Amino acid sequence: MRKQLLITLLTLLTIHVRAQNWIGNQNFLERYNQSDVVVFGLIKNIDTLRTDSAQPLPGFKMPLKCLQLAEPVTIKGGLISNKIYYTDIFNGCGYAPVLAENILNRKTLIFARIKNDSLFQMESMNESVAEIAEALLKFEQIRDKLSSAAFTQWCFESLQNDALFDLLNHNINYNEQPLATWQDSIRFSYTQRYWIYDHFKADKEFINYEGIIKLVVKYKDKELKDILKQYIVSLRNEPYSEIDDLMTFFSQLSENKELDKLINQFNKDWREKKRIKIIEKFISRI
Repeated sequence: MRKQLLITLLTLLTIHVRAQNWIGNQNFLERYNQSDVVVFGLIKNIDTLRTDSAQPLPGFKMPLKCLQLAEPVTIKGGLISNKIYYTDIFNGCGYAPVLAENILNRKTLIFARIKNDSLFQMESMNESVAEIAEALLKFEQIRDKLSSAAFTQWCFESLQNDALFDLLNHNINYNEQPLATWQDSIRFSYTQRYWIYDHFKADKEFINYEGIIKLVVKYKDKELKDILKQYIVSLRNEPYSEIDDLMTFFSQLSENKELDKLINQFNKDWREKKRIKIIEKFISRI
C-alpha cells in the first residue's frame, strides 16, 4: 500500500529529479539556458518519504525527499506546485566537490532539467542568491529581444553586485557559454568603463579579473593600460602567476609587436630565472 502511494505521488510531481546536485557551479547563465524550470524560494519544509534505502523503489538508490518552497518565484518554465521531489545524494561523493545541504529557512535557487532528471542548486552558502535570482529575472525579460544595448545594460547592472561581478568574471575568463559568445555585443559607455576601472583600483593587489578585462580591452583606454602596468609590476617576481595573461592584454592595448615576441619567449621557457628576466625586459619597454 505504501509503495503504491509513493508511485501515485510520483506521477503527480511538478518537478521530480533523481539527484540533488551540488552548489558551486559558477556558470549560472549556462545553467539557466539548459534548464526547463528555474525557481527561487525559501526552504519551508523537507520530508523524507522513504528512509529504507536498502529496499529502494525501482530507479532509486537513495532516500526520496520532498522539498517545499515558501512563496516560490518562478523565473523560467512552469511550477504548479511548490513541492520539489528529489533523491538525496550521499555526502563525500567522489565527483562532487561540494554538496548542497538543504536547510530549513534558507533561500535556494534551483535549476531543474526535467528531460534528463537533474537538479542543480545555488543556496544560502552564496550570500547573494537573491541577487542572482533577480538578475536572472531581468535576463528573462530581455532574453527574446537580446539587443546589444539591453544586454550591455543588464551586464553592467549585474556587475554592481560583488558576487555577480565574480560570477560574470569567472564565466568569461574560462570561455564558458553563453557569455563567451555574447561578449562582443557588450558596448560599455565611457562612464561604465571607468566605473569598472575604479573597481579594479579598489583592490591593492591583483585579483584574477581576466574575464572582465576581456570586456574592456577592446576600448584601448589609457586608464586600463596604467592599471595593467601596475598589476604586471606587482607580479614581476611571480613568473607562474596570471602575469602572462596580463602581459597579453597589455600587448593588445599597445599593439607593440616587440612585446608579443617577449610573450612568446616567456611562454616557451619555464625556467624561473629566465622568466623573471623576460618580465623585467617587458616592464622596461612599457
